[in-house]
Amino acid sequence: MLLGDGTAHWLPVEGDTDGDGLADEEEAYFGFDHEDPDENLDGVPDGRFVATYLAGRIAELPEGPLPDETYVTHHPAYGFYNCVTCGILINMGFLTISDPVAGTSVDVSYYNQHFLEHGSFSTDRGDVYPRQDPCALADILDYASGTEPPVAAEPGIRLWNAPNPVPAATGTTIVLALPHEAGPIEVAIFDATGRQVRELYTGPSRTGALHLGWDGRDAGGEALPGGVYLCRVQCGSLTLTRKLLLAE
Repeated sequence: MLLGDGTAHWLPVEGDTDGDGLADEEEAYFGFDHEDPDENLDGVPDGRFVATYLAGRIAELPEGPLPDETYVTHHPAYGFYNCVTCGILINMGFLTISDPVAGTSVDVSYYNQHFLEHGSFSTDRGDVYPRQDPCALADILDYASGTEPPVAAEPGIRLWNAPNPVPAATGTTIVLALPHEAGPIEVAIFDATGRQVRELYTGPSRTGALHLGWDGRDAGGEALPGGVYLCRVQCGSLTLTRKLLLAE
């Protein structure tokens, strides 16, 4: 268990249709398909991908307090618990993640942090250390803008958006990052049936990030119904897609 792949720390989650470690409503927050446990086909369930990524973000945070960037403060205790699953000794204290700009904070026990590092938002001591809220943790750590999203692409090419789910009132920003010019590109929005509903960009590519806005409307300016949409990028022989969940 200590030297294995961490699966011993995974625990079943109520309301998790595809068994990837995220409840269906949490998958909606991240823009994942609740019936697809591994959207980027890398062999890692989506919930584990998110949990281990966020654990890494926590480890990289500077210690505070700081006036204008997210920071962490530690609150160790005098007592220790042994992880029931692997036996490792864990301090009974906690850490606090604070965003001074937004005025928000999230507490994470060291026990929960241990399970996050192994890919689980739940712990084997649920009565003492209940499940960490993935959405609250992702929000304060700015997951949407900081992570390389779980989409398959050739090295250096990334497609993501924030926020996702897409608020109907404010829309979302779609970002396409290219390491080099790759010829003409087309960026469009398609509905769940594969019908194109909006063209966002047609033109030359350029090195760096291309930022495009989508307000949840079709080509005629009409508001689209809530549901799943796809942002598709055609760049030569390369096709990238990003799943968008448009809120009602």
